[in-house]
Amino acid sequence: MPPLNTEQHPGKSVSWRLGWFTTVCAALLTSGACTNSPADYQSVLNKAAGIPKVRIHCHKDVWDWTDTSNFDAHVSKPSAGMVTVTISGVNLVEYLKILDSRGHDKLDPDAVSARMYAAITPVVLVVRSEPQGGRFVPDITVEDLDVKAMRP
Repeated sequence: MPPLNTEQHPGKSVSWRLGWFTTVCAALLTSGACTNSPADYQSVLNKAAGIPKVRIHCHKDVWDWTDTSNFDAHVSKPSAGMVTVTISGVNLVEYLKILDSRGHDKLDPDAVSARMYAAITPVVLVVRSEPQGGRFVPDITVEDLDVKAMRP
């Protein structure tokens, strides 16, 4: 920070300038200026809010890495390393916000959060507002392993 020129800024102390700088930084951090949210971000959140519930199938480590326990979710016991997480649409909105802030951070994006966000959003966007034939619970599977590729 350049030295304070008291002739140009009479009555403005160094502490005033630091306070102003801190306020600007806080505003930038809370405004989302530090994330590269996808263009359809708000549409995804709006659509997710209207879904009664979804089931997310993923590896336990993926869920543990991205879960912050700021919302209510039912997590099954692991089977072959995989868990099924049942979460309401309202809680899915909060989860997507967390995934977006971590996975699309401009300075230090988290690959696991970005992958999870990328797996959830296409499913959310294609859910119809009026399911036919009863309640439909979208299933989202996050598993990129191609078992055929592992066979000799």
